[in-house]
Amino acid sequence: MDVDLSDGIVTAACFTGHKSLCGPGGTGGIVIRRDALVTPYITGGDGVHSFEREQPSAVPGVFEAGTANVAGIAGLDAGIKQLLDGGVAAAAAHQEALARIFVPAVQAIPGIRLYGDFSGPRVGVYSLNIGDAESAVVSDILWQTYQMATRPAYHCAPLIHQALGTAVQGAVRFSFSQFTTADDVRAAVRALRAIAAM
Repeated sequence: MDVDLSDGIVTAACFTGHKSLCGPGGTGGIVIRRDALVTPYITGGDGVHSFEREQPSAVPGVFEAGTANVAGIAGLDAGIKQLLDGGVAAAAAHQEALARIFVPAVQAIPGIRLYGDFSGPRVGVYSLNIGDAESAVVSDILWQTYQMATRPAYHCAPLIHQALGTAVQGAVRFSFSQFTTADDVRAAVRALRAIAAM
């Protein structure tokens, strides 16, 4: 999705590189308003001001302690270029088309709870549970029986799981990308229907 930060309201916006941007794991970035005061949490190894004891205070040097993850940055750059070459609008339209297949079909399966607000545009990430089944068990069945990789448990977001009442079972997360096809989504729906009927 396009995000407009030009109004200056947002001080900092962070993004992960290994999800919709198709970069390597462990990559991401941060966009910081120019007038924001920042303090480094890692210091040392600045290659420009080698004899200074403190990290430079100006951006970007304030964030550049040690050796940069050049391979990761190159991989993230390639993922972003691929997305831009295909078009952000086309990627969003693809996600919406997949949502029109997945959401109503999954909501119609007895025993499945699909979490989230589906009244407007959203990214292709869907969390659900089947009855009171542990999310790790459901995710394991999806992998072992259907060769579908999903992410069970808490998704690095324990507070939302407390709010949803899923702190014990977690949730199963499906993540769709520009490489996910309509047939993939229909197969996921069939698998969920079969598991819910067990």
